[in-house]
Amino acid sequence: MPDTPPPELEYPARMRPRVPSALLLLTTLAISLPALGQEPSPAAARSPAAPASAIDDLIRRGDKARVARRWAEAATAYRNALEAAEKAGLDIQKRALIAGELGVCEVELGKYRDAAEHLEPSLLDYAALSREQQARFRQSRRRTEPHVQQLWIGVTPSGAQRWLDGRPLPASGPIFVEPGPHRVSATLEGYMEAGTPFHATAGGGPMAVRLVLGKVPPAPPCAAPRDAGAARPAAPQRNPGSAPCAPSPQAGRATAEGLPPEIVAAGVAMAAGVAFGVGAVVLHGEVVENAAALRADGGAAACLGDRFAARCAEQSDVIRARDLLTGAAITASLAGVIIGASALISPGSSPPEAKRQGVRVLPVIVGKDAGLLIEAVW
Repeated sequence: MPDTPPPELEYPARMRPRVPSALLLLTTLAISLPALGQEPSPAAARSPAAPASAIDDLIRRGDKARVARRWAEAATAYRNALEAAEKAGLDIQKRALIAGELGVCEVELGKYRDAAEHLEPSLLDYAALSREQQARFRQSRRRTEPHVQQLWIGVTPSGAQRWLDGRPLPASGPIFVEPGPHRVSATLEGYMEAGTPFHATAGGGPMAVRLVLGKVPPAPPCAAPRDAGAARPAAPQRNPGSAPCAPSPQAGRATAEGLPPEIVAAGVAMAAGVAFGVGAVVLHGEVVENAAALRADGGAAACLGDRFAARCAEQSDVIRARDLLTGAAITASLAGVIIGASALISPGSSPPEAKRQGVRVLPVIVGKDAGLLIEAVW
């Protein structure tokens, strides 16, 4: 915007005071000469006004193309504006508005997954949107539901990088996947990668996946080096076939060697039940926090109107995901108990080492109670 003098300095053309040209020239030289040897200040080099005006221009171009129903052109303008806004560090309300308009265009172009990922966070920042924008964004978000499935990914420990089909994901929040087979994983320095395949269904309800990363096992300890001054045996025994610090032949054997497969399966099922239970507890904490925030903002009847519709819908999704994990935890734990009990009760399922050591395990059932009787000789 060109600089204009304040109104109080405006003069009619015939009444403007005449300033001698020499005085103007001297004033110009006095202003410009000191600056010749100075570098422009960092603040002037990266003034926020320039990117902000460029972003506003991209938004105006996107709005114009959207009104004309030129969806591809509008989506390109909004996408460039969103990237520029993120680089410029503009406030989240401005970015929410741009992301919502981009999602509307992506719905019209049939890019339902991208549209859902842009519309969902935009509707969470509903305070920055007008009523007309909220209605349009909510309608477009509903149009994506028959084509994608929402996925919640919980990772233990926190701070791990989440991946979907090799694509990095944000640190938190739900994601949306297209129907078909996928694989989700998580990585963290010092931990082994955890991942699982899953199949997404078009129009399916929210799905929850919990990944638990195990620590990388430490390297086997090596024998301490012999002291230089220590006495050496006269005829040390050599073993040319063994390398120094070589791990014991027993080091690589699994700890479950000799156990029946039913016991191993029971342990795996119980571990899965614990993992699902941890996920359900985490999501329950989110439900409690969201409910407290809704009550604080809109009272006990906050979800009866349209004002908190987006937040209430998100709360419902979290509740469904929590209930799903709770059911999975109960199912996996019961399966582990049943498999383990059947392995202990079945004849011949005990490992032969238990018989040689004089250990006997017998099931005992009295009335409505059940237990195990363990007899051993030491």
